[in-house]
Amino acid sequence: KVAIDRMRDGVLVGIAPEGTRSTSGGLLAGLPGAAFLAVHAGVPVLPVALLHTATAFGELKRLRRPHMVMKVGPAFTVPPLTAGNRSAQLERITEDMMLRLAAMLPAARRGVYANHTRLPEFIDWAKANGLAEAEENR
Repeated sequence: KVAIDRMRDGVLVGIAPEGTRSTSGGLLAGLPGAAFLAVHAGVPVLPVALLHTATAFGELKRLRRPHMVMKVGPAFTVPPLTAGNRSAQLERITEDMMLRLAAMLPAARRGVYANHTRLPEFIDWAKANGLAEAEENR
């Protein structure tokens, strides 16, 4: 409730849709919490992907400035929930969010979305928005 109220007030709220950090560096399956918040707050979603994070914390511990890249995609709106299976609708919205993130990442970091049947349409979206030019080995 607090997060929804803050979002409605215009406060940016950062959420990892997976609910945790990946130990492998690849995307984990998204959970419906971020979609739920976006739908109920009625706010657009701003997809953000971070690159070169694997060594960042080690660099910070050694008091070195890490080199990370933040890719920010265009904001998009999520549809309101309709009558029917709301869980399935939230799953679809979550899948769309995660596929946008996967398309913004190099192939090696796409995790569970690497072979998703809908990924090509989101890679086209990323290319059209200048977000798919990352080196494939990072």
